[in-house]
Amino acid sequence: MGIISGLGVIALSVHLVSEDVSIFVNGAGLLIVLGGTLSAALVTFSFRELKTLGRIGRSALRRPFDDTAELIVEIIQFVNETKSNRTAIQQNMDRVNNLFLREGLQLIVDRVSSDKIVSILVERMLVIKDEHAMSVRMLRTLGKYPPAFGMMGTVIGLVAVLQGLGGALGAGNLGPAMAVGLITTLYGLLASNLFFVPMADNLMLKSAIDLKKRKIVSQAVVMISQGEKAAAIQDSLNSMTKPSQRRDVLGLGGAELPQDGQKAT
Repeated sequence: MGIISGLGVIALSVHLVSEDVSIFVNGAGLLIVLGGTLSAALVTFSFRELKTLGRIGRSALRRPFDDTAELIVEIIQFVNETKSNRTAIQQNMDRVNNLFLREGLQLIVDRVSSDKIVSILVERMLVIKDEHAMSVRMLRTLGKYPPAFGMMGTVIGLVAVLQGLGGALGAGNLGPAMAVGLITTLYGLLASNLFFVPMADNLMLKSAIDLKKRKIVSQAVVMISQGEKAAAIQDSLNSMTKPSQRRDVLGLGGAELPQDGQKAT
């Protein structure tokens, strides 16, 4: 919706400022901006990294959604039902939706020590964090190229205009000729500020949400491995999130803890 509305605003603005909308369409300008950006990307990134751009782009087009409260409910319900028993955990692990939580529970089933579980989960979080950071860097890097190539297209256009002065290009044609040269700058700014930079910010927000959820899962897994009660785990997990996302799954009470399925006031 953001991309569509942004393009709509640009189209409306073009319609309001000019009767001839066709002057804003220029094949050479598109070729310079898009082709130049692609060429620079090939210089910067490997083919393997560029192949991930499709997946990164699809992920960035989805709205960031923080379902931490639902995750806490899932964890506490699971702990309350299994009582931190390894056999019960193994039998009910397929019901767990969160993949990272399932991996942590598998470590408990495999009788990995608490200290080792902490080490393993931290390493896995760092790997995911680096992967997210790489995706953001790729989009931010790509966001720098379109305005630069747009300016390059403008310079090319101005050189052609100046070359034609005094010759076939008369004074009456100077303005339209320069306008065509400036179109590439518009294309570059549009590609950078409507696509690449917002998509990078979108992924950065998703990464922050994902890492917060992984920290909550790691804390829960360690406490389960230590045989902590569901009430203690619920208190610990609720302390790691903002008040509006805290949940009283066990019905222990507390004005700041809404019951499962209710929203905080």
